[in-house]
Amino acid sequence: MEPWDLYDKHLNQTGGTIQRGNALPPDHYHLVVHFWIKNKKGEFLIQKRSEKVEYNKGFWSFTGGSALAGENSEQAVAREVQEEIGIIIRPEDLKIIHRYLRRDYWVEVYLLEKDIPLNAFKVGEEVETVKYVPQSTILQMKSEGLFWNLDENYLKKLW
Repeated sequence: MEPWDLYDKHLNQTGGTIQRGNALPPDHYHLVVHFWIKNKKGEFLIQKRSEKVEYNKGFWSFTGGSALAGENSEQAVAREVQEEIGIIIRPEDLKIIHRYLRRDYWVEVYLLEKDIPLNAFKVGEEVETVKYVPQSTILQMKSEGLFWNLDENYLKKLW
């Protein structure tokens, strides 16, 4: 099981933890990270989630996941990126572009603007494949129900 740190509504750690899958106490949250790569053409790296995962199997999305107990968001991003797409990133290369509270978790969205060739990625168990696409393709996939459900405000901050 994955232990998560608990946070308050101001993104301060409470000192408590909870196991993934357990209901969070009222007014407590956990931390989730999203990671995007944008190349010089303005295309974004997206990934197709494996049919083996529990949540949103077969959907196209971004790299990300929940921070484990003891991790800050940069450490969580680095771990998730290495697990899902097999590259090592440096925290100093990351730019946080959005932070928001959603239901029972905080989300921190990171962007890396860098040209990384597709053959540099080594997908893990959670990811079937990766590709670079322009904004229009993400919007089209979203409208067809093929892409992770992101609201317009989120996408405006990403673009």
